[in-house]
Amino acid sequence: MTDSPTTLLVGFDSAWTAHPLGAPTPARVFETWPVLAMIAWGWTLPDKRAAGRLPKYNPTRRKTFSISDWQHVCRLTSGALRKHGLAEIARWVDDAAATDKPRKADQDRLDACVCLLVPGEWVRAFRLVA
Repeated sequence: MTDSPTTLLVGFDSAWTAHPLGAPTPARVFETWPVLAMIAWGWTLPDKRAAGRLPKYNPTRRKTFSISDWQHVCRLTSGALRKHGLAEIARWVDDAAATDKPRKADQDRLDACVCLLVPGEWVRAFRLVA
């Protein structure tokens, strides 16, 4: 396995060779949800509730969408990506944050970036305790 950020984060080397009917490989797949990651990382916003509120960053929900919430999620995601050495992806997130009217496809991409951070945090945590 190489030391590229992609390989360290999600183990692409073994994941792409896995076959559902073949012999088991060391690859594992975990489903993640951006909202659960945001709650776990404390990415909520100030609110009357003690735990805060979740960002309203889905542009298809026009009544509740908030551009400042969109920028909040982008800012935190970009910073976390940079922490993991993924500056190129972070630059895309920075550009997305500057978009006045993000589309659903932009939100889907942002959510994918948040989900990418989950295994990165696992790797970092395992290295701290190892």
